[in-house]
Amino acid sequence: MDNKENSEKKENIEIKEEDLNKVNKEKTDSFKVKKSHLVIVLVLIILVIGVVMGLIYYGKNSNKDLAAEVNGEKISLASINKEYEKIPADQRPMVKRMDLLNQTIVTTLLLQEAKKNKIEVSNEEVDNVINGIQLPAGQSIEAILTSQGFTFDEFKAKIKEQLVIQQLLNNTIKIDVNDTEISDYFDKNKDQLKQQLSVNASHILVNSSEEANEIIKDLKKGKSFEELAKEKSIDPGSKDNGGNLGVFPKGVMIKEFEDSAFELEVGEISKPVKTTFGYHIIKVNERFEDKDATLEDSRDKIIEIVKKEKSGDAAVEYIRNLYTNAKIKIYLKEA
Repeated sequence: MDNKENSEKKENIEIKEEDLNKVNKEKTDSFKVKKSHLVIVLVLIILVIGVVMGLIYYGKNSNKDLAAEVNGEKISLASINKEYEKIPADQRPMVKRMDLLNQTIVTTLLLQEAKKNKIEVSNEEVDNVINGIQLPAGQSIEAILTSQGFTFDEFKAKIKEQLVIQQLLNNTIKIDVNDTEISDYFDKNKDQLKQQLSVNASHILVNSSEEANEIIKDLKKGKSFEELAKEKSIDPGSKDNGGNLGVFPKGVMIKEFEDSAFELEVGEISKPVKTTFGYHIIKVNERFEDKDATLEDSRDKIIEIVKKEKSGDAAVEYIRNLYTNAKIKIYLKEA
């Protein structure tokens, strides 16, 4: 690629921050995410990064099997076609193979950079993410992946890539938030920062109403809720914590769970609550009423929010620089 071609390519880069934000920087218990289908949750995990760029340089391809080369690393046309075929047929008209290739190029650049920095992720870390995925009762992750055209090994590889990229960005992008930024954010967002009605709750999740009723009998006999959660619960995201789910406001949990949790008094334990995930026994540990925000109480939350906003911009710039300085040849021509 000569300098003119490289210059043309660089000037037409367009990185969308909203696509970059698809990187999942933190894992949330999946039944806290209010979605109608678990497939949506899995797709969000599988997506590593979606950065769309204008590309005007196309190499002369002597190898018809190639879609692109990134710093000498080849991306096969077959791999792009395979990803395209996984898209539901009714959605394919909205997606171009070039979009998939651009995503693959950015992922490749980030993984190359991670390799230079000797960033590695253990199989245990990957397994921890997979084990934290909450599935509806009676469904297996393998069956859901198969329906989406993924093998379990492909899924694990995608998660590993995501974790490596996350670690690279965390190591590379350092964000500071000063007092002025904190005060400005507080002044502009007091209403959003006010404490909403919320609860700290724990639960024990089982597959059947019979199991749930047996646990309630044990609780009435004086057995520890936390110990029973560790022993009996099928929710891998909370069982090791004694079933604790942390603090959440209304509008976060699925309706059946939420309705029960917000009706309970502190220390009270629910009857079995049926949801798509199984049967829950819920205990409310603390309750927090509506309360106006103060700068002191909001400080940590504001720092976290502002860091996320600034890190998004910094990540876009970081990827833009990687792309600008890379040697990229595009062979794919969209039909």
